[in-house]
Amino acid sequence: MEGGPTVNLDKDLQAIQEVRNLCARAKAAHLKFKEFSQEEVDKIVAAMAEAGFQASERLAKLAVSETGYGNVPDKTKKNQFCTRDLYESIRELRTVGIIRGSQKQNSRNRRADGRGGSHYPDHQSDFHRPV
Repeated sequence: MEGGPTVNLDKDLQAIQEVRNLCARAKAAHLKFKEFSQEEVDKIVAAMAEAGFQASERLAKLAVSETGYGNVPDKTKKNQFCTRDLYESIRELRTVGIIRGSQKQNSRNRRADGRGGSHYPDHQSDFHRPV
């Protein structure tokens, strides 16, 4: 056998491991992202909003065909609102560093990861352990 033996895992175990792997990658990306400058965050958010806007009709068609609910024109409008329109309403907001208040007023601080300054622990849970 080239490359070693092949192990056939249960599909549920494979899915669980895939989720764990993706969570580990997301955590690594999060750790990089929270160090980005305001300009870098703004550029990423703008690109995300534009990509969502461009895909709004295609995603609306997928949603209607998968669920059987709603209609494409209304879902397209909703998708457009949730991307470009929402982005336009928040694009001037500062999201990096301390937004207002002081270090001692953590409930008023916000970080690039979207969480309050001290509201949640920043640790790796048991969920991220490999199988």
